[in-house]
Amino acid sequence: MTENEQRKYLTLAGIGVGLYIIVSSRKAVQAATDIVTEDLNPASDQNLINRAFDSVTQTVTGNPNFTLGGWIYDITHKDQKP
Repeated sequence: MTENEQRKYLTLAGIGVGLYIIVSSRKAVQAATDIVTEDLNPASDQNLINRAFDSVTQTVTGNPNFTLGGWIYDITHKDQKP
């Protein structure tokens, strides 16, 4: 194999590795985006903090329907209860 052929093969291998890295990094970016948009979104009722709070308070209170949003509503709307 000549030196010129070796360079061609190494170039092709480099391009292949580069494409693999690009595809892998896109998948990683998509996974990170999914985490940020759902688990860290403060407006989502499925964010990590809300789920953790609900889980702990449901266990402590024994009420499977206890939620952070419901608790905040109850505190801020005491005068509107029947």
